[in-house]
Amino acid sequence: MNYRKRLALIAISAAALTVPFAASAQEESETRMLSLIEMHVKAGHNEDFTAGIAAWKECYIEQNGAGSWNIWRRQQGTGNVYVASFSMKNWADLDTPDAAARACRAVAMERITPYTHAEKNTNSYARSMPDISRSGPGGDVLWVSNFRANDSRLMMQVARKVTAAIKEVEGDNRAYWWNVMGGDENAADYFVSTPFENFAGLEQDRDGVWEIVTKVHGEAEADKLRADFMKSMDAGWSYLFRRVPDLSHNP
Repeated sequence: MNYRKRLALIAISAAALTVPFAASAQEESETRMLSLIEMHVKAGHNEDFTAGIAAWKECYIEQNGAGSWNIWRRQQGTGNVYVASFSMKNWADLDTPDAAARACRAVAMERITPYTHAEKNTNSYARSMPDISRSGPGGDVLWVSNFRANDSRLMMQVARKVTAAIKEVEGDNRAYWWNVMGGDENAADYFVSTPFENFAGLEQDRDGVWEIVTKVHGEAEADKLRADFMKSMDAGWSYLFRRVPDLSHNP
């Protein structure tokens, strides 16, 4: 386990939707952060939950809140999982009170929390890695790959060579890399978010990552980089997410 990890995984409560929000628009070259709230919805209560999020959004707008967020629904795996993604400029944003969010706390307590499994819900933070990330726009569908490292230095050495090769061939990287800031012993150290305009975008015909690396560096170097990445990784897993526009807020 990477020693940079801190045991900071926080169970969600009614206060989870009262974190201060920073405007999501950032220069692509700047480092920024995400506050991620993962919510596990109780079986049979999806409509209750989404109505609660909609009510909280309405309350926040009525209170003239200045924040923005995206709500994503996971498409695979166990249970019914949503992720709320809030953009932050840095840690100091957490020190800035959000009066609108606080004013809507009762809505979260009454309309959202009862329909989630509080013992499973989590709050986490991640910092962007713009030097190896995509600079182009995102999309409404995300393929998110999570990596838990046993050798972060080696993993990043490979990531930088691979992303540089992709950028050389295609003009931009395909995905956004994020460094996870803290988490429990099973949390990822990094996640990579590859955007698509829609699900049909998953069908596009293009070279695989290692095919591109082979074109740029040759087969021997590509094989070494692939082996080094596998060596650096303790575990890896992926999920597909779809943005829920009606519950998101990007003024």
